[in-house]
Amino acid sequence: MQYLVRKSVSSDQLEFEDLDYDVKELSFGSGDKSLVPLALPNGKQLLIRGTSKGGASYRAGAGLNAEKNGKPALKGSLAEGDTLVVEGFEFRIIAAPMGFDVAVQVQAVAGSGGAVKPRYAMELQPLGLSLRAWSYLGLVAILLLFLLLPVIGLFDDDVAKTLRSAPLASDNSWSTGPLIPAHRIPAIGDNCQTCHVKPFQMVQDEQCLACHRGLTDHIDLQVHQIHDFAEFRCASCHRDHNEPAQIVRTDDALCADCHGRIEEFDLSGPTNSIAVSAFTEQDHPAFRYSLLRPQGSGGAFGWELERPRLPHSEISETSNLKFPHDLHLDPQKVQEQGSGEALQCNSCHQLQDDGEHFAPITMDKDCRSCHSLTFDVFEPDLELPHGDQRAAIVAMEAHFIREFTDPVLRKQRAATKPRRVPGKRDARASCEGTGLDCGRAEAIKEAEYQFANTGCVTCHVVEDTGAQDINDRWYIQPVKVNNDWYSRSSFDHQSHLALAGENERAVCESCHQISQSSESSDIAIPGIDNCLQCHGADVDHSVDLSCVSCHDYHYPDASLMAVGGQSDLLEKTLPPEVQQTELNDDTEIGAKDASD
Repeated sequence: MQYLVRKSVSSDQLEFEDLDYDVKELSFGSGDKSLVPLALPNGKQLLIRGTSKGGASYRAGAGLNAEKNGKPALKGSLAEGDTLVVEGFEFRIIAAPMGFDVAVQVQAVAGSGGAVKPRYAMELQPLGLSLRAWSYLGLVAILLLFLLLPVIGLFDDDVAKTLRSAPLASDNSWSTGPLIPAHRIPAIGDNCQTCHVKPFQMVQDEQCLACHRGLTDHIDLQVHQIHDFAEFRCASCHRDHNEPAQIVRTDDALCADCHGRIEEFDLSGPTNSIAVSAFTEQDHPAFRYSLLRPQGSGGAFGWELERPRLPHSEISETSNLKFPHDLHLDPQKVQEQGSGEALQCNSCHQLQDDGEHFAPITMDKDCRSCHSLTFDVFEPDLELPHGDQRAAIVAMEAHFIREFTDPVLRKQRAATKPRRVPGKRDARASCEGTGLDCGRAEAIKEAEYQFANTGCVTCHVVEDTGAQDINDRWYIQPVKVNNDWYSRSSFDHQSHLALAGENERAVCESCHQISQSSESSDIAIPGIDNCLQCHGADVDHSVDLSCVSCHDYHYPDASLMAVGGQSDLLEKTLPPEVQQTELNDDTEIGAKDASD
């Protein structure tokens, strides 16, 4: 039979505990044989057995004071509404919930002294000592077992090993949890002193950087004052011995605690940082492109990375490459050579193993199959070298001089009627001058055609210097295609391409509107508004995104972390008198030395 016992557990009779039993009858009492513990005297029991009609019969042990509805009765029947009082406890039959046959409510009668008696001793006073004495004994035992014994092991490795292998308290008892799997290596093992070098001192950065060499820092010492970060350690963010095991923090508070109040920091150097607290249009600034800007004409003095905070509509790329995406993606004008199908994004853009970047576009790998560099219709298989302007001019001169200097080749050339090739110059078949003069003249004509009409100038920006020397007259500006538009963030193309299905181009163009681009200066990299459609913190059913989903804490282009951490770095770079007082202008000297 299914019984529900609803027993009072508070002195004000307002809190109850529900217990269920599947037995023939309930037994209440203080003895070991009693099913429901209750403080009835002398080990006596009260037995209650349910009936098929929802009521119950009871039988109180001899010597117990039992009253049913105010009249003495050691046994009898109970119906819903009847009250049975036994030795200060009141029993009532209540309406049984669904699934139970009989429900009994038990509570102490006010002022009677009745209480639920635990089956086992729960207090220390009966054992002969006061609570304070037991507290002192417990304190001494804890200090002896969990402090003194492990401390001895800190000074003797043999003792430490013995304590760890024996059922005794060792320094393992100080651990709040196991190491993460990446730290469970033979070099660490069970030796806590590998990381915890000094007793009762937090793990210092030296121990972390002993293994994690080559790790870059987070701050730019040209912008941030180093004293702002003096108290931070590796373990300020990376905490081991915690469960669940997760040593890399992914919560936004890690970033927003500082970046949400950027105005409070003492910033120096070039910076236009804006506070950010969440990934919404209001709480996150617009994305900043990483642009490669040529220094000098055509990048003659190299390229510099800029990250302007400008509207995307006002920014253009200066790669010195001419490439119309709309033309190449038009199936009526350009098709795959083998299949005749339209070009797809991955016809040229091949995702690399990191899932973020694409392999650089090269002439030989991506362009030459359609755009051959042939230059003489009389030698349709001969091509110019790519990527070296001087080598290309030398190749043209050498070829044409040989063609008109060698009598056999000159005769063959004059007798040949080559097929006209669209986009190629109709070279001369014969010449009346010397082989050297004819060859040079033909080379100049071909160079003019390549650099001014069609050929090299089709894809490259070419300057005509006006010089007389064929080697100095034209200057092809070097090409520098940007391969990382957001250098301070990361993006997983692989996970987003999982939506491609059969139409990968449609997925690419959902972010990159490139099919209408006719100029290579167009930038088809989306801004924050595109990402907010799926990842906005204020968008219903958005895909969860944390700061570290896109931003690395340790910037790849930052300086290496100093051994000893920021705290020790501060001590090493500042004079002692400055370390003890408020940092002044000497901090800039220390920061410069640290960055060097």
